[in-house]
Amino acid sequence: MRKDYLEKALSYQSIDSLKAYLIVSQDKPQVDMLLRNAEGTWDLQQFNDLEDDIEL
Repeated sequence: MRKDYLEKALSYQSIDSLKAYLIVSQDKPQVDMLLRNAEGTWDLQQFNDLEDDIEL
């Protein structure tokens, strides 16, 4: 994982009102969707297929 990915993830996750965010890769077909669960921790869903649907 890239350093800026981790830095941004920590920054985003510190925003209490934020429930979800997406990180889209620039160089491969990959989207990471992070969702805050009921316990307040983050769950990762990764999409790597060009045919994947992402529900927001």
